[in-house]
Amino acid sequence: SLISVYDWEGNVLWRKVLNNATHRLHHQIDVHDFDVRAGRGTLFALVAYRLECATAVALGREECDEAAGLYVEAVLEIDTAGHVVWEWYMSNHVCAGCDAVSKVDINSGAGRAKADWVHANSLVYDAAHDVLLMGGAYTSEVYVIDHSAPSETPLMAATADGGTSPS
Repeated sequence: SLISVYDWEGNVLWRKVLNNATHRLHHQIDVHDFDVRAGRGTLFALVAYRLECATAVALGREECDEAAGLYVEAVLEIDTAGHVVWEWYMSNHVCAGCDAVSKVDINSGAGRAKADWVHANSLVYDAAHDVLLMGGAYTSEVYVIDHSAPSETPLMAATADGGTSPS
């Protein structure tokens, strides 16, 4: 849960901790234009975001272990000063039993009974199209995330149709 940048002599040039009660670094970062020495650019970090079971159930989750909660994938874009400058949360793009291409069924996949139900383990930024590609190991899906979309918070207000919109 630590991202570090070192020089060739082993000196730490930059460090960011992503491990707290809700956010945990998970498998991968994409350093597409991150340049610590020049003080410019950003990197994308794949993060597991923890929801309490009551929140997960309100989003449509059928199974949830109270002790573990439910982890939804998130992507944080971090600049060379260590600030999070853009965020995306899968919790804003879930539904129960839906087949909409813009939503993910919160009860789907081989991990549907697990706290880490999607288990994303790959993240790639496509700068030419300004999208992120995230692979879900338990759902066997690749998610295309529009980086040009506004930054999100973990739980945005629900709309009448079960989707989400900024509150």
